Amino acid sequence: ISISILLIMLKNVFDQLKKNFVYFESWSDLPNPQVPPPPVDQGLVNLYQEIRTTVKQEAEVINVVFPDPVGVMQVFLQRIFAQLTYLESLLMHAENNSTLAYLRCLVAANIATKELVEDLKGLDMRQKGLSNTSYLDANEASHNSGTIAEILEQCIRDLFVPYTEGDRYIEKEKKSLGELYSSLLLQFTAYHTQQKQLRAGSLLGRAFNQITLYSNTNLMDVPTTEDDGNLSVNSAMLMLKIHAEAIRRAMKLSPFTE
Repeated sequence: ISISILLIMLKNVFDQLKKNFVYFESWSDLPNPQVPPPPVDQGLVNLYQEIRTTVKQEAEVINVVFPDPVGVMQVFLQRIFAQLTYLESLLMHAENNSTLAYLRCLVAANIATKELVEDLKGLDMRQKGLSNTSYLDANEASHNSGTIAEILEQCIRDLFVPYTEGDRYIEKEKKSLGELYSSLLLQFTAYHTQQKQLRAGSLLGRAFNQITLYSNTNLMDVPTTEDDGNLSVNSAMLMLKIHAEAIRRAMKLSPFTE
């Protein structure tokens, strides 16, 4: 009964935060490649802090009340992570904003969730009064901590599989880079297209053909000047920053084998 009531309380917290997350200030910078990635959504920070506090408090009760505290805590943790619909709503809202916003939100949420999991791995799930021998206590604690850690690792894998399985994540990164480069190079590409200086078979021509796939603009209709024919240093530097940020995300979200 205690676990059921607690899960209902946590669900109410999840639902309340889901209503409010769009109002946090960090959202305004998410789709802007010219500013560094903002901190993780404050609603997710608040939610994870609530989970930390609640789980640690309840762990003390579970240790005393239940004959199998580790088993009960396993079920409790699995149900908590299964109820994390806030993360799904967060990412859906970000994707409606832009692909870059989605990716920044995804990696920030992944890092925050890993930090939550590391904190919860330290739970001391031992039945009180069962052992007075320090060696046995230490051995039991080590075994139970390992069991809890395995469950938590599985929980975080299950939570992010819908976003990282197969090529899903990498395809999002490719889409984001295409969209951002297409926007930055619109005037430059339009000028050279109008001047017919990009031969179809040339390396530069093929590169810009790929980039313009992400643009819905007819390049022949874009007003240009001679200055647009030169790529600015600022644009080139921004493209490098965008690429570097994508690589950093990939190192955190892609499997080590890729």
